[in-house]
Amino acid sequence: MKNSKFKMKKFSFLAALCLCASVAMIAGRASGQVPNLLTNAPSTTFFNSVGGYLTSSNPNQPVHGQVEVGLGAAYQSGVNVGADLDVRWKPSFTDISTNIGVGAESVTRNAGVAGTIVSEQIGGFLWYVPASTPDIELSAGANGGYSFYESGPAFSAYLQALKMATLNTYLAGRIGVEEDRGRISTAPVVTVYTGFTF
Repeated sequence: MKNSKFKMKKFSFLAALCLCASVAMIAGRASGQVPNLLTNAPSTTFFNSVGGYLTSSNPNQPVHGQVEVGLGAAYQSGVNVGADLDVRWKPSFTDISTNIGVGAESVTRNAGVAGTIVSEQIGGFLWYVPASTPDIELSAGANGGYSFYESGPAFSAYLQALKMATLNTYLAGRIGVEEDRGRISTAPVVTVYTGFTF
């Protein structure tokens, strides 16, 4: 008997809840505040917002400065393989034109455990800032150095896209192929950076 009374109260509560939700939806639709979720897809999503940011341009935040310093997280096949400190130097005397030039960089990879250095590489890169999007920098480069983890030579080649986030800070993404002690990486290494220019 007690069990059936409990079930009846539970059913009554659920029925009242459904009724309240229906009334709220009808009232909301009448006022135009609640979209029809079956026919109207959301106009803005997280990926739409990120995509819009990355494909838009802000001429008030142009890429500038001769030094870029970034901290990044490197991933291979979705697994974090280290934290990178990337220091890039773009001296003005190496500019090929107003929006193309070459530079040098140093990349130090840390395992993230007790300050363990995985590798140290230096190299050069070619950078390009499209005239139509002055806040975006595209670059391609190659580095060489030493892998302390593998106890042998280390090399990498990469493509990078950088976008200014504020007047002096940036976000960047890099995809590259790495070789440690004669073994080429089976999957590309993707690094996401945040940093500043001066």
